[in-house]
This record gives sequence, C-alpha cells and structure tokens, in this order.
Amino acid sequence: RLMNYLANTKYKVLKLNSDNNLKLYCFADASFRAHNNIYAHMGICYSFGCGTILNFSKKLKMITKSSTDAELLTAYNSINNILWISRLINDIGIKLDYTNIILYQDNMSTINIINNYDVPRGNMTHIHHKYFIMNDMINNKYFSVKYISTENMIADSLSKLLNGDKFIQNSNALLGITNII
Repeated sequence: RLMNYLANTKYKVLKLNSDNNLKLYCFADASFRAHNNIYAHMGICYSFGCGTILNFSKKLKMITKSSTDAELLTAYNSINNILWISRLINDIGIKLDYTNIILYQDNMSTINIINNYDVPRGNMTHIHHKYFIMNDMINNKYFSVKYISTENMIADSLSKLLNGDKFIQNSNALLGITNII
C-alpha cells in the first residue's frame, strides 16, 4: 500500500509561491486520546502564501482531560513558531500586522477560552498560565485567532489518520497544489 502511494505521488512536490496575499497562517489541531497510553496527538502547520513552510506532528507531553484541553495545549505550542516566523518575515522587509497573522482553530470552546477569558473553573486550572500567555499576546496584537471548519482544517492530516479524499485534499493543501484558504 505504501509503495503504491509513493509510486503514484512521486511527481507531487512542495510548491511555494505567493499570490500577493501575504499572510502568515497557522493551523493547529489535536486528536484527543490518540495514543494507547491516552496521550493526545498534535498537528501544526504554518503557511505564508501558498504551501506550508513548517509542519509538526507529535504526541503532546502531558495527558489532557478533554479535547478542548488538547486543542488549547496545541495552540499554545504553536505560539513560539508564530512569533519566530513573523519576526523573520519582518526582518526581511515584509511588514505584517496582527490581522495578517492568524492562528486557525476548529474547536469553538478553545477559541472562546483564548479570546474571551472563558476559562471553566476547576477542571482546567492546570493550564491557566498557558491561557494567560496566549490571551496576553492576543490583547497585545501579536496575532489573531479565528475559527475554521473541521473540513477545512489542513492540520487534520498531521494529528489523526485520514483516508481517501480527505487525505488527498489535505496533502495537496500542505504541498501547495491547492489553495489552503
């Protein structure tokens, strides 16, 4: 099966270009209890123009209590690279304001926690400091967080197993063959 896939996709290559839509996109997704030892798995990808410039797929380093918890930790893990890439882009002379640096999430509870200080008391106290860091960065206009439907979340293929058309759609978006947004 793997050899068949590789033989049929050997001409697919990473395509990086720009359509004058100079925005830094980060897609962060998590799969709750994806591993046998109940750890969650995260997938994060970064795009500037067309195609992705950086991708991560790895197990979270702590056990999470809910899918919102896993998504929040994944969003938190994406921040350092958002800042690093945006500073690199600014250093080469392309000025980005926070409206052009977008973290996409497909979990509305996570977005509400990050944007609106809607932290449930009691069951998420172990991640309050991570929330405060993200909320402070949004209030200081480092980046913005927006909702994207699960169907359009290209980091899905980095956080969970996908089959068929959904896998092909996501892999084409990661390679820049199709538009990400």
